[in-house]
Amino acid sequence: MIRVWLIRHGESESNAGLPSRDPGSIPLTARGHRQAEQIARLFAEPPALIVTSPYTRARQTAQPAISRFPAAAVQEWPVQEFTYLGDLHDRPTTAREREPWVRAYWDRADPQQASGGAESFAGLLSRLGDFLSRLRAEQSGPVAVFTHGLFMRAVAWSLLTGVTSPDEADMRRFRSFASRYLVANGSIVELRYADHGAPVLEGGSTIHLPAALAQRARSDTPKDPRDLRTAVGRRCYPLPRSRCGPAQGPLHRTPLQEETMGSQLNPYLNFNGNARQALEFYASVFGGNLSLNTFAEYGATDSPDADRIMHGMLETDAGYTIMGADVTSDMEYHPMAGFSVSLSGDDADALRGCWEKLSASGTATMPLQKQVWGDEFGMCVDEFGVSWLVNISQPPG
Repeated sequence: MIRVWLIRHGESESNAGLPSRDPGSIPLTARGHRQAEQIARLFAEPPALIVTSPYTRARQTAQPAISRFPAAAVQEWPVQEFTYLGDLHDRPTTAREREPWVRAYWDRADPQQASGGAESFAGLLSRLGDFLSRLRAEQSGPVAVFTHGLFMRAVAWSLLTGVTSPDEADMRRFRSFASRYLVANGSIVELRYADHGAPVLEGGSTIHLPAALAQRARSDTPKDPRDLRTAVGRRCYPLPRSRCGPAQGPLHRTPLQEETMGSQLNPYLNFNGNARQALEFYASVFGGNLSLNTFAEYGATDSPDADRIMHGMLETDAGYTIMGADVTSDMEYHPMAGFSVSLSGDDADALRGCWEKLSASGTATMPLQKQVWGDEFGMCVDEFGVSWLVNISQPPG
């Protein structure tokens, strides 16, 4: 059995929002170099072969591992990123500025389109097939492949669906899959080849385990790729984001937090492109620590949703937790309705202050005033369409 680790490069200047001209020459940021150093320390056993993309950011990410394992063979394979906006090459643009072209390309969904010398989607899948065949021919492992996010997602999708000659519908399915199966900078996805057979896509990487401890995962799911393709076509995705490699982002908790946290109930609010503004507004109302992660941070740098919020969380000193996210542009947005967020307690000054901030730019549907049950109570809808109930308990007597 040969273990293959697909490793996405560290943060590049383009990932950080800086303009780029040539897709192949974009370097890592200082953070990306630190990520590369951390990846090199993860290997529990030396790779027999280190493969790099010809692109600068992948080669720079591989360099610390190459330095750590001088006995490993090093080869450059065509595992570069899927770049399809050939008309923008040699023009310095940021990911945000490329959004209209990205959206137009995927909306057209022509697998043969290859403008300005760029690669077509059909060409990408052909290149993937060559890559997987070349891996199958390797006689020893492990193999570490330093590559790119969209390429890694295309490998996963191709293995799950069996598609090799895509049509328009396949291309649209891949776009939907790629918008939900996100691969962050420095993430690792594992493949395994047994007896030179078809590769198996692992649900997580075991790069940190030596071969003696890396037990092969077993599955009782259907083996027929048509079954998997049907599931992907219905947008049933078992892996909404890559959790391979080092844990990162707002969902990761320290060992102490894991020990003390049982379960938690809190609102999770959906927004249509303004989650950042809404969560920053709630932070101004309640205070606390706000963490925001965009789709671009988890691999969707060329997506029209790159700057939308994939996950945001506000945790306050009072113990409140509010989570929220943006829907993706290919999903129908339904304004929030049928629920309210309730805020109650006996700290009258603090609760009145929250009421004033929430209602000031929104609509008070019931003024905050004393009610028949003796408490002060009010209802409002804030400027982002979220309904709030505020109840101030009165002291007994």
